[in-house]
Amino acid sequence: RVRAAEPRGTVAWGAAARGVEVHVGPVAELLASCPAGSVGGLVLAGVVDRSPVEDLVELMVTATDRLAADAPLVVIGAAPTSWGPIALDLLPGRPLHAETWSLLLGRQGFRDVEATIGEPPATYAVRARR
Repeated sequence: RVRAAEPRGTVAWGAAARGVEVHVGPVAELLASCPAGSVGGLVLAGVVDRSPVEDLVELMVTATDRLAADAPLVVIGAAPTSWGPIALDLLPGRPLHAETWSLLLGRQGFRDVEATIGEPPATYAVRARR
């Protein structure tokens, strides 16, 4: 069973029309509605590039509680170096580096943390296990 969270209604409705169960709202709301240990895996993308770091840390704590033992977590983000100076100056949430995600996940107790940097280094993926 796959569930998605999308705060933009038009994007959410498009996914729902293709058969994806979509929560219209932030991923933190969706995770908060799940019992502890009930989520079999989690992919975070999009939200990781535009949220303040304190919201991301809170999201990671909630995800840790909701993920089942040995469940995978994947973070897909834009490398901060790929953003131009205007975007870096104007956007409220700035993307974290893959190394920062690796450190945060390790400190949160995740294991098998591995980062993959895209070529050219415009995107990255960080994988870990609960």
